[in-house]
Amino acid sequence: MLNQVTIIGRTCNDIQLHQFDGGGCVGNVSVAINEKKKDKSGNMVDHTEFVRCVLWNKTAELVAQYVPKGRLVCFVGKLQTSDYEKDGVKHFKTEVIVREMKFIPNGNGGNTQTNQEFASKPADNGAASGSGAFDDIPF
Repeated sequence: MLNQVTIIGRTCNDIQLHQFDGGGCVGNVSVAINEKKKDKSGNMVDHTEFVRCVLWNKTAELVAQYVPKGRLVCFVGKLQTSDYEKDGVKHFKTEVIVREMKFIPNGNGGNTQTNQEFASKPADNGAASGSGAFDDIPF
């Protein structure tokens, strides 16, 4: 089985970063994904999907440093659903647990640092990622 999702969209807010006393951190950020869909009449309409993303440690720190609200990003991770009870009602939430990320140039053609792509290392679970991820495989 494979639980992997890739999303490309714009951040809806600055990351909410929480540092732990023993070291490490976690961050939450929402990403807006825009697409065009046909409505019941067959007309093309804009549709926006909002996805909550959870980032850990170095990835969260990179997003806090380089990704302001409105920045175009690519997150790769897995879907995770959890539940909680509030006022006697059970609620569910689905989030993307981000393993890797890329900053996508905004296309402003200006500052080269703004347009430079950065990529985070894979999450602490040791998963391979990136263009050279399979360089060590002997076949």
